[in-house]
Amino acid sequence: KLQQLGTPTVQQLLDNVKANYGKITDLKADYTVKIQSAEFVNWLNNLGRNITGDLFIQKNEYYFKPPDKIKIVPPYEPKTIITKNNIEYRRMGTGMLFVVTKDTPVGASSQPWYTLLNPDRFDFYWRLDEIITKFDSRVISHPTTDVWVIEAVPKAGNPEDEYNYPAPGWLRYEFTTDFNKGVFTKIIAIGIEDDSVSSIRELSNFELINNTWIPTKLVKTVEETEEYTLSNIQLNTSIPDSEFEF
Repeated sequence: KLQQLGTPTVQQLLDNVKANYGKITDLKADYTVKIQSAEFVNWLNNLGRNITGDLFIQKNEYYFKPPDKIKIVPPYEPKTIITKNNIEYRRMGTGMLFVVTKDTPVGASSQPWYTLLNPDRFDFYWRLDEIITKFDSRVISHPTTDVWVIEAVPKAGNPEDEYNYPAPGWLRYEFTTDFNKGVFTKIIAIGIEDDSVSSIRELSNFELINNTWIPTKLVKTVEETEEYTLSNIQLNTSIPDSEFEF
C-alpha cells in the first residue's frame, strides 16, 4: 500500500528531475550502442556491413544542448545526425541506413513524446510537463527509500491523434523516480487491457558531475536487449549552437 505520510506529488518529483538536469548547459560524450540480435545483425550485413556474431557495437560522438538539440556523430560518413525540436534529420550519403536529406525528418522520431518515453539518446527529459498535461498521473508506489513510482495514463481528451501521443486504452507508463537525485531510473510501458509489459528502459551507473546526476547506462529490453552508454563525459563546456547545424 502506498505510504501516505510524506508522499511527494507527481509535480514535486518532476520538479526535482528538472532541477537536476537544469544544471546542464551542454554535454559532450562518447555514445556507445550495443544490440544483441542475430536478426538485426543479419539485416545490417545484408546492407553491406561486415559484422561477426550476433552483437552489433557502434561508438559515436554525442552532443547535447538544452532544451532540444542532440547531435550524434557515427564512425562513418556523413558525420551528422541532428535532432532539433524533437525532429531528427540525417545527411544522405554512403554508409547511412536511410536516404534522407537534411530537410526531411525521419517520421518515427518526430513524435513529440519520443525522447520523453523512449530516452535512448539521453535527451534528459525536456518535455517533463507533458507527464501531467498529456497524461493522468499519480504516485502509485514507494519501492525503496526516496524512490517513488509515477503511473502515467494517456488522457482521453488529448487533442492530438494517436500517432503523436500514446492512444488512450493502449499503454500506460510507470516512471521509477529517485527523489533525492532527481532522475528516472526505470521507465516501463504496460498494456492497459492485458497488463503485459511492452518494454522496459532502465537507467543506471549514475555519476555526479558538476553537481549533476548523469545516467551513463541505459538498457532497453523489448524483444531483444539494447544497451546505450555514455563515457568520457564533458559537462558545460560552452558548445556553440553552430555545432548543431549541417
